[in-house]
Amino acid sequence: MANASDPGARPDLTDLDGAHQTYLARVMSMPEESFGGPSLLPGWTRAHVIAHVANHGLGVRRAVDAFQAGREVALYDSTEARDADIARIAARSPAQLRELSEYAIREVTGAVSTIRPEQAAESVPRVPGGPRFPLGEMVSFRTREVLIHLADLDIGYTPGDWPTEFADYLLAAAADDRGAEPIPGGLLVGGSEVRGDPAALAWWLIGRGAGEGLSGDLPELGSWR
Repeated sequence: MANASDPGARPDLTDLDGAHQTYLARVMSMPEESFGGPSLLPGWTRAHVIAHVANHGLGVRRAVDAFQAGREVALYDSTEARDADIARIAARSPAQLRELSEYAIREVTGAVSTIRPEQAAESVPRVPGGPRFPLGEMVSFRTREVLIHLADLDIGYTPGDWPTEFADYLLAAAADDRGAEPIPGGLLVGGSEVRGDPAALAWWLIGRGAGEGLSGDLPELGSWR
């Protein structure tokens, strides 16, 4: 992590490489028949999740490469184009999805490694005219995509398998997004005390599951940004 002593420290390139390798190893070991099975995301098969992770990596690469060349290009041409790309890619064979996953990981790793510290405050758009991503947070954002969606695949990798430092980071980030306050052993969310380990708390805060492994009066949460 960028600062391992800080429980909310953002993942760095080493953490991203570890996340990519863990993700790729799991995808490579999936039985072919499981690609069409349901993921934990409503309406998405596992192939859709794998397509999204690859498409996101290629989007980051094109946005960062364009920035370094002095141009502004968004990760995606539009939200509709992103969704269409995911559906199109998800229809590929398991072998093609594995190959694309390897390629996307190489490409996004090469791109984000070019981001210099003095460029941290610069940003690229998600879609033209849409929300912007600071370059200084691109590595941590990509690490989120990989490890959260690895758990979404529902292939035996759960939030409990996240590296401790990542769970701490994601919990801090999601709690900040939700306006939750840390308390010993948990969080104060909308006036309710919710307790559990960091991975279970983070998983719930990002809108996954029903609060498994947590105790307290869990309030209803809206969608996570």
